[in-house]
Amino acid sequence: MHIPRQLLGDGGSAASPATSAVKAVVAHFIVGFTISYSQADWLNDITQASAMGIDAFALNFGSDPWQPNQIANAYAAAAAHGSSFKLFLSFDMTSIPCASAGDAANIGHALNQYASHPSQFWYKDRPYTSTFGGERCTFGTGDVNSGWTSAVRNGVSTPYSFVPGFFTDPNTFGSYPVVDGEFNWNGAWPMSGSDETFDSDGSYIASDNGKLFMAAASPWFFAHYPWKNEVFRSSDWLWNTRWDQIIAHRDQVDIVEIVTWNDYSESHYIGPVTAAASPPGGTYWQNGYDHQGWLNMVPYYAQAFKTGANPTISTDHIYIWSRPHPADATACCDGIGKPANAQWESDNLWAVVFASSTGTVTLTSGSNVQSFEVPAGVTKLQVPSAPGGIRGTLTRLGAAVVDVNPGAAFTYTLTPQQYNYNAFVAWA
Repeated sequence: MHIPRQLLGDGGSAASPATSAVKAVVAHFIVGFTISYSQADWLNDITQASAMGIDAFALNFGSDPWQPNQIANAYAAAAAHGSSFKLFLSFDMTSIPCASAGDAANIGHALNQYASHPSQFWYKDRPYTSTFGGERCTFGTGDVNSGWTSAVRNGVSTPYSFVPGFFTDPNTFGSYPVVDGEFNWNGAWPMSGSDETFDSDGSYIASDNGKLFMAAASPWFFAHYPWKNEVFRSSDWLWNTRWDQIIAHRDQVDIVEIVTWNDYSESHYIGPVTAAASPPGGTYWQNGYDHQGWLNMVPYYAQAFKTGANPTISTDHIYIWSRPHPADATACCDGIGKPANAQWESDNLWAVVFASSTGTVTLTSGSNVQSFEVPAGVTKLQVPSAPGGIRGTLTRLGAAVVDVNPGAAFTYTLTPQQYNYNAFVAWA
C-alpha cells in the first residue's frame, strides 16, 4: 500500500514500560527457520514489518539449542533499528518440554532475560508473552494452572501479561487464573468447508471474563509433508474478510496476531521469501510464490483496526492471487498424495482493488475475461480459473492506471506435476 509509516500514527502501540497499548498488530515469526540468519537479516525483516504498520514480532521458538542465539540477534536488531518496533517471546510448547520444575525455570529465565530489554513489547503496562499450545503442561505440578504459575510467575522478576494460545475449550478458561488473556490461533481460518466467521472468537471473548483477547488473522494454509498434508479453506478473500471481521469487532479485540510472517511450511507467510530462511526439507511450494502483496495491505487494515476509521485511499492498487491448479486436480508425479480438505477450496482468481476513485477493473484467468465497475474504496472481485495466465487492470477514461501482469511467472494448469495449493500473489 506504500502508506508512509508516519501517517499511520503509533496506533497506541506499546513503546516502553511507561506506555500502555490501546490496539496493536503483531506478526508471528518462526525462529526455527532462521538458523542461517545474520543480525542484518533480522534488521531487514524488522525494517519492512515496521514500515507496514506492524508493531512487534511474536518470536515463536522451540527447543533447538541454537535458537536462543537467534532470539538475541533479533532483539539486538530491533534495538539497532531505533524505532518503536518491539519483540516478545512466544513459547512453542509442541517443542519445549514442560514436564518438570526445571522446565518451568527455563521459561522463567527466558522471561527475565528480556523483560527490561528496550525492544521488549509491553501491553497494558506489563511486558507481554504468549505461547503456541501448552494447555497440557503441568511442569511437574498437579495441574496446568499451577504449572504455568511456576513458569511465568514464580521466580519471574517482572510481572508479564501472559496470553497463551491454548488449544482447549474456551469454557475451561476459568480454570486458569494464571492467564491474563487468550489467543485464538485457529480463529484465523474457518476450520471447515464454510466461510470464515467471528463465531469462535466470540466464544473466547464470552469466556475470558474481560481479560485480554488476541485474535489471529491469516491469508492462507497449505502444508504438504508425509507428516502434515492438509489444506484449510482459504477461498473467498480470507485475508480481507478476516480483517473486516476483526475491525467490525475491534471493541472486543486488543491485539491482532498475523499468522504468519515467515511460515513457508504452511504457506501463510506475508514476509519476503528470503535466501537466508531454512524451512523444512522438501518445502518447494514457496519457490516463486511471493506473498508480499498481502503484506502491502496491512497498513490499511492495521490503521482501521487501531483507529476505528478506514484510511482514505490516495493511490490505486490491484492485488490478485490464485492457486496453480484446480482443487480436484490429480498430480501425475506426487509421492505424498492429495492433501486433506482439498474439497473445501473453490477455483477462482481472486482480486482486491484499492481504488482512489471509480474505475473499470478487468480480470483475466486464461480464457475467462470479465470487467467490473468499481467505486472508490476496497472492492473484492473474482473470476473462475481457466488454464493460462492471470492479469488484472484498472482503467479510467480508457487509459490503464494499474496493470498487474505476472506473465510467464504464473500459469494455471489442469495437469499439475506435484500438488501445490499455495497461492501466487501479484500486485501493482
